Amino acid sequence: MKSKSSILSAWRQVLSETARYLPFGGAMPEDRPGLYRRVARDCGVPIEAVRRAVEASGG
Repeated sequence: MKSKSSILSAWRQVLSETARYLPFGGAMPEDRPGLYRRVARDCGVPIEAVRRAVEASGG
């Protein structure tokens, strides 16, 4: 399983890649499930692990 820092790094990367397509350049609550799925797939971890890591970091 990937470390929390690896998951957060992937999260930041996904946000930077998609920012121009998101309203106000940031992930709205309705955007997050899809972004969590993308990071989970890229990192090979469960979606819940991504959600917990992102929420724990304040992101």
